[in-house]
Amino acid sequence: MARSEPQDRNYDNVVKMVEDLNRDLEKLLEEMEKMTVQATWMAYDMVVMRTNPDLANSMRRLEDAFLNCKEEMEKRWQEVLRESKAILVVYVHIQLPGRSHSLHSQYVHMEEFDL
Repeated sequence: MARSEPQDRNYDNVVKMVEDLNRDLEKLLEEMEKMTVQATWMAYDMVVMRTNPDLANSMRRLEDAFLNCKEEMEKRWQEVLRESKAILVVYVHIQLPGRSHSLHSQYVHMEEFDL
């Protein structure tokens, strides 16, 4: 009877391993199905883009608009940086009233070239 108990535990362990393996395989199968659907849609989109010139033109216009917007944002960001540096220069000048004017002029001159 003592020998059947370890065999029962061993059998239970094997059954649990098989159930876990089955569950893992089902999850993997579901993931593969999802990836297959995504790949199918990607292929469909590629075919549509290559066969529909209007869509390709729209995508090109969208990309151009994005690049223009990005360029404008970069320009505005540079303006904000210049304004903040100008405010900093004024603040330093106000905070250091006893300093010489040439030190302040050198600071402004250096800041202008860093932009």
